[in-house]
Amino acid sequence: MMGRRSVVAVRGRVQLQFLALVATGIIQSGEVVATTPRTRTVSRDAVEDALSFTGRTSLTAWEDGTEEMLAWVEIIQGRTNVAVAAKSAGWTPVAVTNFTADDGDEISLFGFFSKGVVHFSRSPTGGANPTHRALPANGAFYAASTSPATGGTARVEVVTTKPVDAVVNGMALWTALVLRSGESSGNIGPFPFDAAQLLGVKIAPDGMSTVGAVATLFETKHGLITGFDVAPGGRAVAIANDRGDHGFVGILPLAVDAELGGLVSVPNASIQWVAPSTDTDTAPTWSQDGSRLAWRREATLIDSDGRDPRCTIGGYCGTAGPAYTIMSAAVMLPSTPTGRVSITDVQELHRDWITGYPDSSAGYGSRPMGWNPNGTAVVFGCETDGYIKVCAAHLGGTDAMVVASQACDHQAFSMIGDSIYVTHNCDMVDSLAVDVIDLSTLIRTSVQPSGPHLVSGMSSSGGHLAVFASGHLAYFQTTHNTSTAVVLRSGAGTSGTVQVVSTGDKSPTIGAFIQPKLVTFPSPDGKFTVHAQLFEPPPSASRQNSDGVRPGVIFTHGGCQRQMYAAFHYSPTYGQLYALNQHLAATGSVVLSINYRGGPGYGVAFRAANGSGWQGATEYQDVKAGALYLQKLPGVGKIGIHGLSYGGLNAMQAVSRDSALFAASVANAPVVNWIQEGRYDELWPGQGTLFDDNARHRSEWRTLPEGPGPGLASPFWLDAVQRNQQLAWESSPAAYLHQITSPLLMIQGDSDEEVDFQETIGVARVLRRAGVPTQLLSTLIFPDETHGLSRFENQVIAAQATADFLDKHLQ
Repeated sequence: MMGRRSVVAVRGRVQLQFLALVATGIIQSGEVVATTPRTRTVSRDAVEDALSFTGRTSLTAWEDGTEEMLAWVEIIQGRTNVAVAAKSAGWTPVAVTNFTADDGDEISLFGFFSKGVVHFSRSPTGGANPTHRALPANGAFYAASTSPATGGTARVEVVTTKPVDAVVNGMALWTALVLRSGESSGNIGPFPFDAAQLLGVKIAPDGMSTVGAVATLFETKHGLITGFDVAPGGRAVAIANDRGDHGFVGILPLAVDAELGGLVSVPNASIQWVAPSTDTDTAPTWSQDGSRLAWRREATLIDSDGRDPRCTIGGYCGTAGPAYTIMSAAVMLPSTPTGRVSITDVQELHRDWITGYPDSSAGYGSRPMGWNPNGTAVVFGCETDGYIKVCAAHLGGTDAMVVASQACDHQAFSMIGDSIYVTHNCDMVDSLAVDVIDLSTLIRTSVQPSGPHLVSGMSSSGGHLAVFASGHLAYFQTTHNTSTAVVLRSGAGTSGTVQVVSTGDKSPTIGAFIQPKLVTFPSPDGKFTVHAQLFEPPPSASRQNSDGVRPGVIFTHGGCQRQMYAAFHYSPTYGQLYALNQHLAATGSVVLSINYRGGPGYGVAFRAANGSGWQGATEYQDVKAGALYLQKLPGVGKIGIHGLSYGGLNAMQAVSRDSALFAASVANAPVVNWIQEGRYDELWPGQGTLFDDNARHRSEWRTLPEGPGPGLASPFWLDAVQRNQQLAWESSPAAYLHQITSPLLMIQGDSDEEVDFQETIGVARVLRRAGVPTQLLSTLIFPDETHGLSRFENQVIAAQATADFLDKHLQ
């Protein structure tokens, strides 16, 4: 039965009443009668206040010798905008966009085009349509003036509606797929296929529009263009071409348009592939003088069962990065654009087929490959010593050198000249600090010292810090009760003066956030020390039973390659989850946020632990151990759990395996069945081969239409598939759903691009078929919403539902 939509105004904000959502059927539960909605127990205002902080990402800088400027992205209550600050204006922040709608769109900041213009793209998060527009919006590439008119707003223009990837030499560049007719021979037959293109268009001198026509710089019918780097001066572009089960890096000569000044393709020019192999080459990077090219060669290691043999050799499964080699070659570009590129002196600078390359599987953080100024060494991220580090490989050397060997992670770094600015957790736990390392002397100097409730120099997207020639260093910083602030430091160490350019939020609610305690407990298998943050309610918190016992709540992050801190998280999404944990503590719950195995911060052996994920779910034993730790604390009664994404998976493990321990569970966008998720997630190439006896490959140019790849084409493949399916099933909550005896709330958007919405559908149908009492399952479904929910209104509703559900069932 559909109820009426009830809208009320609270402190000037229009809010959709949570109880009306129950009445309209957005919350589905066997225990809810639609005509008699249950009044919420937790104040909506308090939840919204806790989540109404400003998140900031993507710090970038510009200077010309007299002026210094910063720009970043700000998110507040679903409104995402760009802000700038200039030295000449006393570093006072100014918003240069004015997007006022909570519409789920996100901004990616490209940086300064000039002193007066900053470029950014704005598009729906995950391609979703959470406002249910009849004609869903597409993204666009924008320009905003950095100097708003007096008493007015900045000029903002759409430069192009193309999906721009980079701006180089005054030109917007992007990749695209175009439908082409198939050849009459080859296994693809005469069927059409998608050809990958690299395109560009010249940006006008004022940065606000384009001039001339779109130019096609390169096209291939083989696979995808996964990266490119334009050589200094624009005379060539290095392109990474992923062809599915292998990939090449090639160099294509370019020319400069004499009239418009943009890059143009050269008629009859040919791409020169650089040392092609059966592996996958990616991340081409030019030296500063354009005389050498470096790239990463990723090797697919495959055992007879389809799994990575590093699982048995080194114990690195889970989120281990790809096995890789750092390559380099000397490049001589032709004197005329139609000439042939000369490639010589191909060198293998460093190889790591054990710990792998710390890509996104190692968590948030920018870890780019680059060259030192004189072009004699390549700098990159590595885990050779068991932790994420900055490494340098010198031409003609025997192997790479770890720049600063210590038992800690360099979670992000930037190279400026011979200086490497590193965000790290050395000499601290669950916090981040900033150091600068001189590459020529390896001397390390502290820039921003650490603190137990301080996270410095990190961003979930875009730049993590910015350095000016004057020595000014800007970076993001959070504390336990201050969200992401922009901090400007004039020098290294404690002697440098600090200026807060843009403050984090300290509303009465956020300002009252408690300082979480850092606690540890051993993992049940004795392999690791598990770190966590304990949120203890203030004495004034009202939520406790008549006997003085308070609810206990476990929280686990997503990823699993994520890490929570004893401070606001720098990611706006995880900042909200931190704020929700603070809210739960403020209203009387004892909350334990667990950094279970699989996340960064504690070494590759912890992050890529054998037997985790679909290969044994060993991370759940850390979660259960945390619940037992919490249960033993004085005054803690019933235990609940909540989490998003992988955290939702842990909540599903808890309710399905241990309902007697967990009295209530809230699973937001959870993985439930590893077999299904392996088929769904395109980020896991080859997972279908592990789990399916009719696995299909991408129908690219001349690839097998189905069946295992050449590394698995044997009579034993089907046996391996069955073993993997059994292991993945036993590692999934899906195998234990029939054991659920405690209440479960599942939350998800049905346009989730990361976790199949069928995971939630499957739980509802399985529980219905298994005869599990219907009152044990409640669902909160958001049509057209993405993973983690993109609109603030929906985020508040989900947080409100989480707090209410735990409050009701943990009393």
